[in-house]
Amino acid sequence: MTRTIEDGKTISVQLCFRSRMFELNEPPLVPHRIDDDTMWGNDRYSTKVKAYAKARAERFSLTNADEEAARAAWNAERSKNIGNAVLFAVGGWIALSVLQALVGWIVRGFMGIRRGHDHRVDRAPESVRVSESH
Repeated sequence: MTRTIEDGKTISVQLCFRSRMFELNEPPLVPHRIDDDTMWGNDRYSTKVKAYAKARAERFSLTNADEEAARAAWNAERSKNIGNAVLFAVGGWIALSVLQALVGWIVRGFMGIRRGHDHRVDRAPESVRVSESH
């Protein structure tokens, strides 16, 4: 179930109903009713236990100490999520930069573009070259 604490922050609360042994060699059962001297139990999927759990959940409220602990846990989880987001962003940026450099290196190699140039420098054929020695 969820509960809202200050500033509209929502937290999840999980209530646990412990089962216990009522008779030897029988599976444990969830207590759902306590009379003056008798405790009644049933399977956790029974309608009586479901109704008991639902009624307890509707009446459940957080104490001030519970709300403080929930706020602290909420803030810690938020900080952790922000840290993870920053790590993913930096890691993604580094991965894209490495991929860009790798693809550029492969493409330039196949196209015959020398390192540090934006285009291939074609050499003139030997017959067209002008000799400077006269």
